[in-house]
Amino acid sequence: MAIESGIAFQAATGIEVPAAGQVLVEGPRLRLRRAALTDIDFIMRITQAPENVPYIFPFDRDTHTAIIKGTTIRLQELVEAAAAASIPVATVGAFAAIVAESYGAIDIISEEKSTGAPVGYFLVRGLMNELRELEWTHVVVDKKGCGYGHEGLKLLKKWSFDVMGFHHGWLDCKEYNARALHLYESEGLQRQGRERDTLRLADGTYETLVVLDMLEDEYRQRQSAGLELG
Repeated sequence: MAIESGIAFQAATGIEVPAAGQVLVEGPRLRLRRAALTDIDFIMRITQAPENVPYIFPFDRDTHTAIIKGTTIRLQELVEAAAAASIPVATVGAFAAIVAESYGAIDIISEEKSTGAPVGYFLVRGLMNELRELEWTHVVVDKKGCGYGHEGLKLLKKWSFDVMGFHHGWLDCKEYNARALHLYESEGLQRQGRERDTLRLADGTYETLVVLDMLEDEYRQRQSAGLELG
């Protein structure tokens, strides 16, 4: 039923459902694939690592399990319910809104092509956004100092704009995370503003986020200039 559910979802939304573990896009050294349940230990390790956790908002194991499992389960239930009621899936008014809850996010693993070893992780949200806008919620590099952050981000942009056809990608970054800000700006993302004191920590102090983004036409310009993957 999972395959039929994916076909129904694609027909109703125009978005192809990647299977768990499916390769999404490949680069010179890395490839991105949709995370599987077997990747949760890796995701938890790097998002909870002392060198990473100050810069992100880590999710718990149950959340990642739901992100990875949710699509097939929810789609199967919805498609079966629509079929039982003789309602065409593509015309079910609440279908897209309900699916957005389970398919609005995807965990992605960045791995070496030569070894298959995972070297990074992305969480992307907004797959059901009517404005064709994605939030690159988590960008975490595990194997640092190898240029994998740059290649991984190029692959994420390629998947977002070339493969998925989205119009806008954005993220936010803690203001003091200079290394990440350098990576994002060197990869063509532009600062759009600051969310001042938008985070309140347990000790009562506040933190500011910097918002960066890229539009599809900006990505195309960089691609034409040889700054993105072909």
